[in-house]
Amino acid sequence: MGTTGREREISWFCKRYENSNRREKGELLSEIETRFLVSRRHAKRLMIGDLCSEAERKTKTGKIGRPSKYQDKAFLDALRFMWKTTRFMCSRHLKSAMPAWLPYVEMEHECFLPEVREKLLTVSAPTIDRLLKRYRAKRGKSFTRPGVFREEIPIQENIWDINVPGFLESDTVAHCGGSLAGEFVYSLTLVDIATLWTETRAVFGKG
Repeated sequence: MGTTGREREISWFCKRYENSNRREKGELLSEIETRFLVSRRHAKRLMIGDLCSEAERKTKTGKIGRPSKYQDKAFLDALRFMWKTTRFMCSRHLKSAMPAWLPYVEMEHECFLPEVREKLLTVSAPTIDRLLKRYRAKRGKSFTRPGVFREEIPIQENIWDINVPGFLESDTVAHCGGSLAGEFVYSLTLVDIATLWTETRAVFGKG
């Protein structure tokens, strides 16, 4: 398929944008806003979007955009070690638990490098989630129907006190390949509501 007139114009703007200084880029963005009737944010996206070629979008360092400071191997190894030590907490809980867990992990094992330790304490939950995504195994399939137990089984709710440890929520995930036929392994997860302490086990069947 051939390119449209609009795409050719954007490509032309991309080339000018790539070779412009900061002031000229601002003027170009204003011109793009007026020319295509888009917002400032959308104008910036057009300049680094798919309509620009790979070469046009690369910076002088040869990389697209600002390089991440969380890509060095020492930090990634430390983050994976903390994740494993905390029993594979989700990113949000791992971020919250990091200041409390880090001193004890260093006492039991060894101290991290100062720059690695600083990154562990400052990295955001979304960044943790992105960095650990490649290491997470594919999840199984949950067959729990929402609310079914509350409707079918009478529960005496006034005996629950979720402000103190000891009251648990549990769930199972079936690793069955999409079919419930035969026997297969379930992942059993127990969560203490007050402390968020989590225990996981693999069980063969539900018997």
